[in-house]
Amino acid sequence: MQQKIWTLAFLVFISATDVFSQNPVKIGVGYKQKGIISYYTERFSNRETASGEKFDNNDLVGSHPKLPFNSKVKITNLGNSKTVVIRVNDRGPYAYGRIMDISLAAAKKIDLIATGTAKVELEVLSMGESATTPVLATEKEEIKSNDKHNPAKNLATSNNNADYAVGNTYTPKGEMVDPIGFGLQVGAFNDIKTARTHCAHLVAAGFGSEKMFIQVGLDAQKMKKFKVLVGEFEDKIQCESLKNRLLMQKFNSFPQKHER
Repeated sequence: MQQKIWTLAFLVFISATDVFSQNPVKIGVGYKQKGIISYYTERFSNRETASGEKFDNNDLVGSHPKLPFNSKVKITNLGNSKTVVIRVNDRGPYAYGRIMDISLAAAKKIDLIATGTAKVELEVLSMGESATTPVLATEKEEIKSNDKHNPAKNLATSNNNADYAVGNTYTPKGEMVDPIGFGLQVGAFNDIKTARTHCAHLVAAGFGSEKMFIQVGLDAQKMKKFKVLVGEFEDKIQCESLKNRLLMQKFNSFPQKHER
């Protein structure tokens, strides 16, 4: 009798597991999603979005990895219950673990500026014109989708500048990261390969235990610039000790805020 009970319980468990693993999440009106969001800084103003529009930080717009363009999304800041409705006009975000980036104007409405990031709940109010049929995805497919939009994947050996997105920060191994506070900039280069070589020189000089970052930006001619930063500190004062050590090894540096 006891064996039958255990057998029955096992079959119930297998059946329940099968149901939950195959239960699709419908991405459509009423769909909700919780996660971390951030906002676009001013350097993204007037850039072309994935939808072809020019990005305007004064509009209530944002990016999402899969919602059709022109979808309307209600965003609720779970920290203060403030809400804003934005329109999806771009793809992203490209910072691992985040579910959406929103414009500066939208960020102000939910008090996101002070914190930089916040946990929110998204609710789809309407699907954009480009929607044809609802997107179906299991929980595992949701994770895969987020990974697919994370350009940190498979960059360990890539020295192709095009693989590195402006506004993102990477480790010398090509992993995308989101450092906070300040680091010490020890160089700025025109290509990722040279930036990586400089990181190798720092390691050889005894700085292998320090955090190293390659920050991708634009120079005055709108060409990609790969800045090498060392360290992750709360403020500029905490950088001084490392700055002096770098100088002793002939590396000039200056404090630089980690862009987010």
